[in-house]
Amino acid sequence: MLQHVQFTNRRDMAKLFPTNTVGAEIGVHRGDFAEVILETAKPRLFYLIDPWPSSVSLANGADCLTGDDAFACVVQRFILPIQAGKVVTVRQPCVRALAGLGRIFNWLYLDTYHLYPDTLFELRACAGAILPGGMLAGHDLDLVSVQRAVAEFCAESNWRLRYVTAEGNMSFLLTQTG
Repeated sequence: MLQHVQFTNRRDMAKLFPTNTVGAEIGVHRGDFAEVILETAKPRLFYLIDPWPSSVSLANGADCLTGDDAFACVVQRFILPIQAGKVVTVRQPCVRALAGLGRIFNWLYLDTYHLYPDTLFELRACAGAILPGGMLAGHDLDLVSVQRAVAEFCAESNWRLRYVTAEGNMSFLLTQTG
């Protein structure tokens, strides 16, 4: 499954997202990669989807914030595009957020819990929210649980693995066939 290495890192892979379209990052944390996507893909509308759970401490390396703190960081970081109507924050879990938004996305980038059943369930939800011809990307394909979910999702659907990155926490990009 991993013979599709095409990009050094996810920053380079994000250049494949078409500009002036509708996209989302799901699993935003503080918005570091969301900022890269916004600068690279220049979406017409960009959703930042994350539950940012209030009472949970979100450890990310040396960074340890509550969900409320991480959400406040994101709002501050993206305040101008939020005010301009180009960025929308959705403080809900992936599946619930996508169900409420409908099939409006040209592409999605998934970086959430990384457990096999959750990732498979989220990949299915993402597929239902992406317009025909769209792209579905994600992070941490180096984890066996994510590899298993991506492989099973591709086997049961019309989505195929097209690209992976060569970085330690590999990202992937899927496209639809037929």
